[in-house]
Amino acid sequence: MAKVTAGRDELGAFAPKFAELNDDVLFGEVWSREDKLSARDRSVVTVTALMARSMHMAASYWGFVLMSIHLGMHWGMIVGMFKRLLRGRKMTVAAQWGLRLAAVIIAGYGLLCFIQKDIVSYMFLKNQFVFFDFEQGAISVFVQYIAMMGFWIFVSYYIIRGIGRISGKHSKGRGKTNEKN
Repeated sequence: MAKVTAGRDELGAFAPKFAELNDDVLFGEVWSREDKLSARDRSVVTVTALMARSMHMAASYWGFVLMSIHLGMHWGMIVGMFKRLLRGRKMTVAAQWGLRLAAVIIAGYGLLCFIQKDIVSYMFLKNQFVFFDFEQGAISVFVQYIAMMGFWIFVSYYIIRGIGRISGKHSKGRGKTNEKN
């Protein structure tokens, strides 16, 4: 087997230790052990590992979106719990509209982040690797993902409310129907 120098050629100046481990240990010692595994078997293991990583990444993003949609479907119940915590104190109309405006802003920012991070390409396996911006702070990452979650909560909550109104149920209260005579 020919000596592999791709790590040193591409990463030698930037990450010399990583390049050394890549060329000497991974390809020099581990990959060249034909007495342990044949080249075909090593290739099968590598391809399988790459496929498993891709499937895990796609499932993670789908889980994130579906969990957010699930929260949105139950958002009315969550709001109701907060109302009970307020013990019947009425919120002013201005406060209600302020909260609605905040929800629209969070959902809009979440949609923008969802598009900028190109999450759809990861969900449908169009992109095989997630590129992280290591210059971005952890709090900024959390805020972006919470905003993306807020977008899906917002969308599913208002879709469920719209379906409830179309089907004749009140937007408030569970199981009540409009009586139209």
